[in-house]
Amino acid sequence: MKRHLQSRAWAPWIAAAVAAAVLAAPLLAGLSYHGWDLTANDMGYLCELKRRLAAGEPLWLSPLIGNGSPLLIDPAAQLFYPPRWLSLWLPIELGTSWIVVFHVAVAAGATTWLARGYGVRPYPAIGAGLACALSGIVLDTTIHSVYAISASWQALAWAAGRHLARRPRDRRLFVVASLALAASLLGGEPQSFGIGCALVLGEALCARRAPWRSRAARLALASGAAGIAFAGVSALWLPALAELALTPRFASLTSGLATLCSFRSEYWIGVIAPGIFTEPLLSGRYLWELLTETGGSGIEGDLWNRTPYLGPLFLTLALTGVSRRRTALVAVVAGGGLLLALGDQTPLFGWAAAVFPPLGYFRYPAKYLVVVAIAAAVLLGRGLQGVARDGPLRRRWRIAAAVALTGLSVAIAATLVARRWLDGIDEIGAAAPLAEGGRSLSALLATGLAQGAAPLAAALALSLLLAGRRRGIALLVALDLGLAATGELGLGAGLASLRSPLARAVADTAAPAVLCHHPDLARRRLTIPGTSIDWSTLALRRLLALPNLNTCDGLATGFGYTVFASAQQLRLQKALGAGLPAAAHALGCTHLVTLYPTADQTARQIELPEFTGGDTLGNALRLYALGDLLAPAFALRRPQWHVDDDSVYAHVVSSTAVDQIVRAVDDPIGRQPPPALPDGAAVGELTVDWPRRDRARVVASGRGGAVIGLRTLFLRGWTARQAGRALPTVRSGGNFAAAVVDDVAAGPIEFEYRPPRLAVGIALSAAGWLALLALVVFWRRIFAR
Repeated sequence: MKRHLQSRAWAPWIAAAVAAAVLAAPLLAGLSYHGWDLTANDMGYLCELKRRLAAGEPLWLSPLIGNGSPLLIDPAAQLFYPPRWLSLWLPIELGTSWIVVFHVAVAAGATTWLARGYGVRPYPAIGAGLACALSGIVLDTTIHSVYAISASWQALAWAAGRHLARRPRDRRLFVVASLALAASLLGGEPQSFGIGCALVLGEALCARRAPWRSRAARLALASGAAGIAFAGVSALWLPALAELALTPRFASLTSGLATLCSFRSEYWIGVIAPGIFTEPLLSGRYLWELLTETGGSGIEGDLWNRTPYLGPLFLTLALTGVSRRRTALVAVVAGGGLLLALGDQTPLFGWAAAVFPPLGYFRYPAKYLVVVAIAAAVLLGRGLQGVARDGPLRRRWRIAAAVALTGLSVAIAATLVARRWLDGIDEIGAAAPLAEGGRSLSALLATGLAQGAAPLAAALALSLLLAGRRRGIALLVALDLGLAATGELGLGAGLASLRSPLARAVADTAAPAVLCHHPDLARRRLTIPGTSIDWSTLALRRLLALPNLNTCDGLATGFGYTVFASAQQLRLQKALGAGLPAAAHALGCTHLVTLYPTADQTARQIELPEFTGGDTLGNALRLYALGDLLAPAFALRRPQWHVDDDSVYAHVVSSTAVDQIVRAVDDPIGRQPPPALPDGAAVGELTVDWPRRDRARVVASGRGGAVIGLRTLFLRGWTARQAGRALPTVRSGGNFAAAVVDDVAAGPIEFEYRPPRLAVGIALSAAGWLALLALVVFWRRIFAR
């Protein structure tokens, strides 16, 4: 018994340590982890947080992200998330990279602990944990910033829930389950929280050989862990949800966002062939781009999981580990997660969202592949154990392996036979020059399939020829995934040391510069000799100070890469791409960065001698200084009330001057007009004292009523007062905060931002953590009754 308990204890720690050592090794060579979201979010937020903390500035709003976007309550900023605190003490590149290492290590240890809960012996359980951590699905989450927490805390919550269902009197398990669920929300991933709650409740409901009364007690424990976790994070999420109500994320399934980035059929081959979506073709494109272009899917190259590799060896062992008696719940989770991940590929997601509406508010169904990877890894652990110790399971796996090898051999042969036709597909519509190091389509497919088949063939030979070395199959799984990981991880030189030429170009402007970027800039690629295309693309984003990387150069943007971007902001950003001049002014920008000439007659081009890059069509980078700028504080002349977003947008984009843009007034919260909108005809000049982004004092000369606005993002938390009396707050120009004033002569107008529902959130958080503490202290008394 003692030896059994010891093995239960050390196996997860060994798996976590090995995963951490493998992923930390590149950092010792001076490399850093990077990725689309990882770089833009983590690096951008770290630069902004470090800057504001060093200056002792408040964290309510960011003056550099999205024209005054919330910072403290932004889940992506992760200010309430303990692992983020260490990142703030580290250099930028190391701070973003350590998050990757940490979450993958937790995923390895937690999955190992989960496998132990399903009766897997220590050695195959470690193999299961490492297989989950090194799988393409989990490694792909690391390039998506906050989504990397899904694999770690989902697995830990599930493992704690599994052990809690078996040993409900162990208070440590209850605490771990609660903290794991809370960590998902503190890290900014509510979907992971929801999946974790479902897993914990499922384990309580499916507890073996437990009477219904005992199962009810287990369900109460699981529900209590979920409730305490949600209450504990209310200080973050109640204010965040209040502000998110103005964003498209509350549009649910009808907006199409719920099925954005489904695990579509174009990407299924990536499960068995590594590297085929991460290596460039001869045309300069990637295979996933080619598939979306030729398939007519209409998804515009949008890919969430570009490396879903598990491998034929992983899959055959996982199928071998399926058991109706021992792993039925794991198999159901794997199958159900896969069906949800398919999103719009089947009608199931729509049916499930109709039965359980919260599903319709989560984006990117491909994220459900994370829980599929965790469940498949547990099944793999059972399969490894069965192949090593069980004759019938070993024979079943050999048959599955032989069938899979035959199918892969046929696919490789067919690829070679049809190589001319396949290579011709890549040549159609190729606008880019030949990429350095690019490969033909046929060679890419054949090599990828062969790389997936080789470990399976080696494992089958090991099982047939060296019966006493069947444990070596676990090493082959790790080797297979480890070799594939070299093409899946984003590794390269640091980006924080780069400096944008735009910062120097706008340094001498009289007013603080606020940049607008043409949407096409985010999709351009810059090839730097001796570096990967992925790293070069991110370097271009860094050099152009695209959101949110602008914060590393102290530059402000009118549109931020943030969850708080309103529906109107998103429309205005698209209008920039359509060449509508009013869009940049409506976003509060002073400068426009683009690849094309602008139709804005007020714009003046600024030379950029330090940056000569452009796109493959010959469009050079251009920087324009805009004229007719909106003042920091302004009074509306003859404001017009609008009843919906469409009416406001039509007014804004058809305007020819800034004073016309801001005349559009609406209330996106209540949609109720104030009693009257004063015309502001008798109001003179405005002076504004704006020492902090979250607080401004406006003094207006003249008399009479007016709508007074600030050049900052409209949020629910903005309030306005005059002589101690609250003023109605409205939105001006579809983007700016404003207040309706009866008489400007009555005194200064005080604007202030505070996160809505913050006091209630703090009270609920305190109650949640106190409840957890009370349960821990009085645990034995509760169970004694």
